[in-house]
Amino acid sequence: MKKKFSPPFLYKLFIAVMILPVFLPLPVQIHFPYNLTGIILLIAGAYIAIDTKKMFKKTQTPISHLAKPVNLYTKRIFRLTRNPMYFGIVIAIGGIAMITGIIYNFIFPILYLAIMDAHFVRPEEKELEKKFGDVYRQYKRKTNRWL
Repeated sequence: MKKKFSPPFLYKLFIAVMILPVFLPLPVQIHFPYNLTGIILLIAGAYIAIDTKKMFKKTQTPISHLAKPVNLYTKRIFRLTRNPMYFGIVIAIGGIAMITGIIYNFIFPILYLAIMDAHFVRPEEKELEKKFGDVYRQYKRKTNRWL
């Protein structure tokens, strides 16, 4: 079944919605300079997601959620999480929430994680299990879905 939205569309939408209130007269709950700690999260999350994307491109692994699995990665960041690209985006969105200083924006990384888990990760895991069988089941047992 084709999804009506993609992960990139969703995180870009969430970022736009998170930034919009900065231009409105809303109260800020996380004040300067404490909000700047979000920069660390933004950079760390972006690095994880971009590094994973580069690795996929280098190994000619499709990145699209619509593509069938080609390779099973279990090294580097994949030793810590089975979904480093999505997880990196969650961390980056959390960093943006911190930078804006608006506490309500923290709903977006939580919502992104929940939507990715339900609509993308679980179906992707079923495909990986079909393709790689016991090797994937062993990997699942020793590596957490998120962290």
